[in-house]
Amino acid sequence: SRSCRSTNNFVERVRTGPAGEARTPSQRHRKRRLGRAVASYCLSGDTRWVTERLARACSRHPWRTVGGWIAALVLAFACIGFLLPGNLTSEGRAAGNPEFRQAENLEFSAFPPDPRQNFSDIVLVRSSRWTVDQPPFRAFIQRLAQEGRATGKIHDAQVYYATRDPSLVSRDHHAMIIPINVYDTSDIKPIDALVKRDNGKAGFLVAITGNNVRDNDFNELSQHDLKSGELQFGLPAALIILVLVFGSIVAGLVPLLLAMLSIVAGLGLVAVVAQIWELSIFVINMLTGMGLALGIDYSLFVISRYREERAGGREQLDAIET
Repeated sequence: SRSCRSTNNFVERVRTGPAGEARTPSQRHRKRRLGRAVASYCLSGDTRWVTERLARACSRHPWRTVGGWIAALVLAFACIGFLLPGNLTSEGRAAGNPEFRQAENLEFSAFPPDPRQNFSDIVLVRSSRWTVDQPPFRAFIQRLAQEGRATGKIHDAQVYYATRDPSLVSRDHHAMIIPINVYDTSDIKPIDALVKRDNGKAGFLVAITGNNVRDNDFNELSQHDLKSGELQFGLPAALIILVLVFGSIVAGLVPLLLAMLSIVAGLGLVAVVAQIWELSIFVINMLTGMGLALGIDYSLFVISRYREERAGGREQLDAIET
């Protein structure tokens, strides 16, 4: 601004001084500190002018502002719906190249993995009455394998009746494991549902475990915590407190609305970033919790400042700009 330029010219004249004037190091140090202080003041003034101009434009054109937010929300919902599913992981990896990672690389290079033992999950079938060599056990396994193939999610399965691998059968021959290969965590859901449906039928116990099952459990736990923590408890509690603070339901809903808008916009950005970098599934919980906290905090500050300016006699638009 003009005042900042005039102040900078004054500081420059003070810093350089008249020609031939001798100055001590302490004087030069004080002048440099003065110059930095003036520069900081001018920068904060320009920033404030930008924010005031933005607030003034939004207050003068409210429907344009609402339309811009609606467009941003539509874009954010589109990114969340099309880009976010399947791009978050529950796996944790160490940053850099620590010693245990170097040891793993040496192990894999010296002992390459056997493709025949390359499986992601294991299905366990047990019967206290029948053994694996008896027809009822064989019939149950064949029907279970047929239902598993019908899901289209199992790309490889090692069944004892085809491989005759004794390591797949327990010592008493009353239990059998079926190693399967599932490519993605989301593909384990129909298989998990199949196992739960067949568990207990005809006296057979069926269970499943593995990497994809574990990751799916983490995902479900994260969604459950999000619903029971932030949505079912955090939002109602925040609404009650805000209504008590402001004494008005409308004023209490404004911070929550702004916080939810920021959460949706943040999730849209996360969906875009997840296309480039691998992000944890718990980023949704972190973003929701921080969005509620920061959104409500800054909304309280803005509403309090607006009420303060209105109480001081300013008009509505002037109070928004301030």
